Amino acid sequence: MAMKALQNNLFHIFAPLRHSPEHYCIISNPSPLRATLLISPILSSSGRRCRRSDAPRLLSTSTQHLAEAAGDPASSAGVPWGLLLQLLVGLPVALWTWKSLMLVIFQRRLVYLPYFPPGSRTQELPRSTGTHDHPLLVGLALHKIRFPSTRESPTLDGLLVLPMKPLASSTSSLDGLVFYLQGNAGNTLARLPVFRELLVPPGTGGGGQGGWLKLGVFALSPRGYWSSEGPLPFPFTALTRPAYRLHQRGVVADYARVLEELAAHTTGPLASVPIWVHGHSLGGAVAAQLLSHIFFSNHPGTAATRSRLAGLILENPLPSVPHMVKLLYPSRYVPYHYLAPFVRDTWDTRSPSCSSRASTTNWFPIPSLRNSTAII
Repeated sequence: MAMKALQNNLFHIFAPLRHSPEHYCIISNPSPLRATLLISPILSSSGRRCRRSDAPRLLSTSTQHLAEAAGDPASSAGVPWGLLLQLLVGLPVALWTWKSLMLVIFQRRLVYLPYFPPGSRTQELPRSTGTHDHPLLVGLALHKIRFPSTRESPTLDGLLVLPMKPLASSTSSLDGLVFYLQGNAGNTLARLPVFRELLVPPGTGGGGQGGWLKLGVFALSPRGYWSSEGPLPFPFTALTRPAYRLHQRGVVADYARVLEELAAHTTGPLASVPIWVHGHSLGGAVAAQLLSHIFFSNHPGTAATRSRLAGLILENPLPSVPHMVKLLYPSRYVPYHYLAPFVRDTWDTRSPSCSSRASTTNWFPIPSLRNSTAII
């Protein structure tokens, strides 16, 4: 049994010789001080134990077989070129394929970032303590407005930001309202310093000064952003009701619905004031989509909205998401450069055609805006 086990072990060691374990025999050196082993194929199939007289012949045959095995490319112990080729070519291709697939599958989680920075969805509206105002509230009056859900839109929250002193004045009236469309990340509260620069003159605690316009800002949090209802968190996003899903058509519908409601106000500080649409970053593309919807839609509320629009402000807008993909991956030798055709929410602002139902759209006639005011 021990001899059989040793033969099996030798077979695995000398596998390139392509002989079965029975074709090997062991010739022991009679000297106990030099117990060497000579392994050689048996020339006969009798399976007999090799005699000492067989040693020269077996050694010659073994040497010949070892030389043949060394010259066999299949059994060569040289550089494993096939393995190296798989590592150098197959591994990058596999990694690129995997990343490209993830970019396509989870693209909306990369375009819309309502959870970034962490805490953006749960941040509370700051409140004054009565003795010292919160740093975000200095010179500002904040009013959170909730819009109930509809068949095509979830419950939405918006923030009306007014300068403090005109609000306290009995004769206060706004010169205009800025309808603010935010970028793809964060929440409305993160934009309060920007709103203060728009509303509060430098060196004052609020209110008008000289020729400074008395403006108000309304910032809507579309579906999924800040405290507005939206899609379920990952990994349950796929279970979200269709009216709550975060995508291009839904975001445009949210802004259009709220803008129409604001334009319909006939009483209060927002009555009959001109409205400027201000889009920042991705909000600039949303603004283009929104105005194309307003000017080319037959919805009953769009006529009143058109009469209130006074201007458009585009701050660092993007031409389209496919354009941004090619800008982020400019090299044509990288596969991510060719993912643009797989973009679902294109937010295309360069197309001359305007259609609220098209997946790509959108430009609109600037002269049709009230007073032809556009700041780009």
